[in-house]
Amino acid sequence: MIDLELVEALFPLSRASEYAAEFGAAIAAAEPGIAHLRPALPLAQAADYAFLTALETYAPELAVVLEAAALAVLPARVRRELEAERAGRSRSFEDAEAGAPPPPPRTRIALVAPQACIRHGRGYGDTWAWTQTALLGQSRCVPSLPAGEAALARVHAPAYLQGLAALGEQGRHLLTPETVVSPLSQIAWRAAAGAMLAAAEVARAGEPLVLAYARPGSHHASTGRAGGTCLVNNLAVAAAAARASGIERAAIVDLDAHHGNGTEAIFAADETVLTVSVHQAQPFYPGSGDEQGGLANLNLPVAPAGDWAAAVEQAVEAVRAFAPGLVLVELSADAHICDPVSELRVSDDDFARAGALLASLVVPVAVELGASTSERAWVGALRGFVSGFDA
Repeated sequence: MIDLELVEALFPLSRASEYAAEFGAAIAAAEPGIAHLRPALPLAQAADYAFLTALETYAPELAVVLEAAALAVLPARVRRELEAERAGRSRSFEDAEAGAPPPPPRTRIALVAPQACIRHGRGYGDTWAWTQTALLGQSRCVPSLPAGEAALARVHAPAYLQGLAALGEQGRHLLTPETVVSPLSQIAWRAAAGAMLAAAEVARAGEPLVLAYARPGSHHASTGRAGGTCLVNNLAVAAAAARASGIERAAIVDLDAHHGNGTEAIFAADETVLTVSVHQAQPFYPGSGDEQGGLANLNLPVAPAGDWAAAVEQAVEAVRAFAPGLVLVELSADAHICDPVSELRVSDDDFARAGALLASLVVPVAVELGASTSERAWVGALRGFVSGFDA
C-alpha cells in the first residue's frame, strides 16, 4: 500500500540540492522511458532540479515509482529527512519568550556591506534592516572590492563558476527552491566573496571584530555545487586567501543551525584549515553533520533544545588547540529561541557567551552574517554576540 503522506513529503524534498542527483538517478533507473525529459543546462545540478520538477507533473503515476523504487535505493540520511518532513517539526514560538534584546554595542563595529550584497540580501528575512536595528548606528563602513578569479579559483572549480555565470545570463533559474541564480548573481557573489576577503584583512590588521554582510552566503556551497541559498563559499575563499598570504593555519567556526557541509567538503583533505560546525543534529537539512568529514574537521551536532552553549565551548577549545592565525565565523540567528527554523532554542546570553569565548582566543576574527526568519532573533543574536567582544 502506498504511503501517500510520505510521497507528498518526498515531492518538495526531492528539489533540495543535496538530494536532487540521488532522486533523479533512482527515478530514471526505475523508469528509463522518462530520461528524455532531462534538459541540457550548463549545470548538472540545475538539470537535476528541472528534471525532477518535470517528473513531478506525472504524479500520481510516479507515486508507485517513488515509493517502491526511489525510497528503496536512497541513502538512510534521505529517508530520515523524509520521515522528519512528514512528521512536521513545527512548534509555536513567541518573541516574548526571550524578553527584551540586549542593548546595542557600546563601541563602533567594523562592517563590510557592499551595495550588491545589500540588494541581493533578501534570503529568509530582511536581515539588512535588522542589522541596522541591531547595531543602531554603532558601525563604521569598511570598503571592499569584488573577488577576482584567482581568489575564487582557490576553492571553486572554474567550470562550476563558468557554468553558474552562464546559467545566470540566461535569466532567473532555481537550483533548489532557495537557491536562485539570475543575471545579477555574479555581481553579488563576487561582492560577497570580496566582502569576506576585506573583513579578514581588516581583522588581521588589528581590528578586534569585523562583520561582513556577504550575500549570497557561504556554507552549503562546495567546490562545484551550490546549496541552500549559497552559490560561492565566501568563508572558504577568505580562508584560502589567508593561507596563500602566509598564515600557517586558519579556522572556520560555523554557528548556523544547519551543518556547514560545503565548507567541510572544500577543506576535507586540508590539514591547515580547521572546520568546526555547531548545528542541529539529524534529521535536519542538509542531512549531514553527525559524522566527521575531514582531516581537520569537528562536527558538533546538538539535539533539539540540547546544550548548544557547551558545544560552542568545545568548538572554541578545539580552535584554541589548533592555534590558527585567523578565525572566520558563520553567524546566523536560526538557532535562536525566537527563530522557528530550528529547535535549538538558543538565548541571547548564549550568543554573548559564544562571542566572549571567541574573543578570548585573541586571534583576528571576521564574521559572515548569516540568516534568520525573525527580527527579534537576529537583533538578539547579533547584539549578544558583539557584546562578547565589547566586554
